[in-house]
Amino acid sequence: MKENLKVITNLSISKLIFNYRKKVRGVVENLEIESDANLHKYFVHLKSKYQEALLQANKADLHSLAEQAMEQGVISISEKAILPPSGCDRDYLSFAPYYYVNENTNPLTKSRETVQHRDSRSNPFLASISDKPKLAQVCARLHAVSLSYRDTPSNDKIEFIESQIKTWFINENTAMTPHMEFAQIMPWTGNKYGLGIIDSRWLLLAIEACALVVDKLTLETLHGFKVWLREFAKWILSSKSGLTEVARKNNRGSWVDVLLAYILLFLNEERCVALIVDHTLKNRFEIQFDNNGDQPFELTRYNPVSYSLYNYYPIKYILQIDELINSQGNREKKITMNKTISRLEAAITCHERGSIEHIDFKLSKNLNLYYPYSFAQIATFPAVMPLTSNAKTPVPNKSNTPAKSIVSS
Repeated sequence: MKENLKVITNLSISKLIFNYRKKVRGVVENLEIESDANLHKYFVHLKSKYQEALLQANKADLHSLAEQAMEQGVISISEKAILPPSGCDRDYLSFAPYYYVNENTNPLTKSRETVQHRDSRSNPFLASISDKPKLAQVCARLHAVSLSYRDTPSNDKIEFIESQIKTWFINENTAMTPHMEFAQIMPWTGNKYGLGIIDSRWLLLAIEACALVVDKLTLETLHGFKVWLREFAKWILSSKSGLTEVARKNNRGSWVDVLLAYILLFLNEERCVALIVDHTLKNRFEIQFDNNGDQPFELTRYNPVSYSLYNYYPIKYILQIDELINSQGNREKKITMNKTISRLEAAITCHERGSIEHIDFKLSKNLNLYYPYSFAQIATFPAVMPLTSNAKTPVPNKSNTPAKSIVSS
């Protein structure tokens, strides 16, 4: 709770704490799940963008990736190296990734050593005993197989998608409990609770995967997945961890906004999404971006351009959603933000080549995993393509302002 208070005292209370959270929570708590395959217009639009991107994709590599995923089989959260403090093998467990000790021991126990912090350099040992790579694998595999199906339909792809969704989100004995109380626990400190909802950003890929094949899924599977998403959103909106993460000023707050917006769009609850989008455009941007388009909170990091890109994407998502649900609103703000984002995009073009997440995800099931928000994906956004070798590169910065200024600290 001390960390919660530390975060909160550094924020604008009126803008970040008393935001959309209370209003949206009231709606979500009473939200009834519809058992149909009707998609919000955002996902209809997104499907068309993926169809365009597939025309330029390396089809052989895409189908090979999908085949690898299906050959590996489904992933279960209950297959754990160590149990979370709850003792439940279905509770998600991960550790704050940038911490090290000389001798790797159980990170849930307090170490006699001094714990070292190495910003942006993930500890592969912590990844190897964490559920984070597994969740990332689940979502990325669903995404890759769904894309493969869109290009070349086959029953075995739908069967795999159905099986993985049921295993991770629906089945009583294997489904992840819809919370992240034990996400990104501070290792070797004796802490029992974490503040790592940002781990769940991968769910965007799972939601998109379902949207891409929504008319092929059974209504039972679709309903079960929606119920899980609703319960997870309820937890974010009612928990101390959720309060802390929504209140974050940096990329962590941005990703929670987008995740909640995605979940609610998939549940066809546009009213709440409008509140979240309005909050992000009116408040979060003013804190995160300066007049030059730089992001002060991200520039303090060990990899400043990578983290600036990392926050670029959720803001880009919010703009994309806003254009589809509120085309007449926030007009002046959208114009200003587009200019600012363009400057950041130019800077990334000159300096960023896509590697942000340093965890070796091969530690989980030995399947290569694409990072979904790298430099190479800018060209096809909002379609996030898994294979970037053939991706078209955004136009380099040709302005008079040197892009390198963004990486100064």
